[in-house]
Amino acid sequence: MIMEVYADIPFLNWQQNVQTRPALTFVPSTVLGLQNLIKAYPHRRIRCSGYRHTRSDFFAEDGDILVSFVSLHYVASVLPEMISMFSDRINEAELSGELRSVQTFPPRAGQPDTQRVRVGVAVTPEELREWAIADGWSLPVDVTADEVTTGGIVGSMCHGSGFAHKSINDYIRSVEYVDVNGVVQSITDAKELHAALGCFGLMGIITHITYEVKKMTFAVMQPRKVKTMLAVPPPDPSHVPEALFVETSPDELQEAIVDFERRAAQDHYAEWSWFSYQSDVLVNTWSTVADIIVGTDFYPDIPARWQSQILATGNMAVLSPLTTDPEDLTIKTKLPNALHFRRGRHYARSRNMEIELPIPPLATDNSKPDWLTVRKAWWGALNLVYSSANSPMRLAMDMRITGDSDIIMAPQRGNSHGTVALEIGSVTDTVTEEEWQTFCQSFVDMLTALAPEGKLRPHWGKEWVKMRFGGLPAREYIRTSAYKTEIPECLAMLQKIGKRQSWTLNDLHKRFSNKLLDDLFFHEPSEHA
Repeated sequence: MIMEVYADIPFLNWQQNVQTRPALTFVPSTVLGLQNLIKAYPHRRIRCSGYRHTRSDFFAEDGDILVSFVSLHYVASVLPEMISMFSDRINEAELSGELRSVQTFPPRAGQPDTQRVRVGVAVTPEELREWAIADGWSLPVDVTADEVTTGGIVGSMCHGSGFAHKSINDYIRSVEYVDVNGVVQSITDAKELHAALGCFGLMGIITHITYEVKKMTFAVMQPRKVKTMLAVPPPDPSHVPEALFVETSPDELQEAIVDFERRAAQDHYAEWSWFSYQSDVLVNTWSTVADIIVGTDFYPDIPARWQSQILATGNMAVLSPLTTDPEDLTIKTKLPNALHFRRGRHYARSRNMEIELPIPPLATDNSKPDWLTVRKAWWGALNLVYSSANSPMRLAMDMRITGDSDIIMAPQRGNSHGTVALEIGSVTDTVTEEEWQTFCQSFVDMLTALAPEGKLRPHWGKEWVKMRFGGLPAREYIRTSAYKTEIPECLAMLQKIGKRQSWTLNDLHKRFSNKLLDDLFFHEPSEHA
């Protein structure tokens, strides 16, 4: 086979805020192709991309080599791979190369409810969802977007939602990659995985990961539109913007606080969405059951590719902030369908920033999280929107509750009482760069005031590079404060792995880094040679 390759093709990420010009762009379909590529260009830096939804500068730079795990036709089109709505993607995946395959292993002895699944780096969540529906196994968490790649999810250390859940990478039990020498390597040791799955591709080109999955469960979704003051009760009602204020009795407010804390602490999935200047919040928190008792007899007879389409159409119709939701609405469906309840969201070009704020312990009981901090963060953002007549946040704000993580460089690591992830978004064509950056900086400053020093961390795949944290430029803040101990810890573990696999940190610096990673990991490269 001859690998697809393009010379001097400009690179533009999906949000169009990162632009470079790689010397060569390869579109591989086999592991052997990646091995040959690395061996053929020993003096070029190589970086990878999927659907290009990462908003930060992690891509190949001018003159480097880019490896694209998605056809350039799809990543450059307005609607990425609409074929997903009309074809069985698992069959297509098996025919289109080993990097886009899903391989199931039998349950392990003594663990009938646990299984492992080997996933190619180019597999999308939509393809994995179809596999899960067909095979009856599922990850407990996932990203909501369906057209990204497994490699992009792993590289950005993405998270799902739910206080009891760690990041997605925490459910990986093996990673396979092609190293600097063109040799296929694998890592299964848990401590080594905590470094390998959080080093932004510095170890080489990942080809496959193996997830640990559980027996399929079913989500019982009851999405509701709730008045903003009652969805996430304000710490101080007197500071609520006039447009959002509703008269509530002390008892009503206390009841709303109890309901919010119950959802945040106990529900399998916990997400609140507020569309700019709307009076209601979309409250989408739900839990799971082992099986569906009523209302789903028709589901097994519907092709997997249409199950989520039916779910999405009905769900988005009732979730629209412009309609009235029925009080008795309950959607019962398989867990992966519920995790991917938003379809088509990735088609729109948008600006996005997401910040991860650690939830502190309750002052009166160190064993419990202080949910008041979460409410302060939420209302701090809403007040920023209403502080100007025409806020740059012209799309929505999403809030998710997650647990901690064992991945060394994960934003949630060490947050033993949980993490609140706040994401703000705007439509690319409606806001100027200066407006958006100014608003984002105010958002970061507001959250910085709520976090212990150095504990506020950005979502790696969203916008953050141009911000200042506590007065420090983002890169300096990451290196000297937020990840002051984690970066040396990660490098030390990589060095240990390299001794066994015959490569050095200096090799990684020369072959798989870029300017952003140089600044974060190799600020003094001679020290790590």
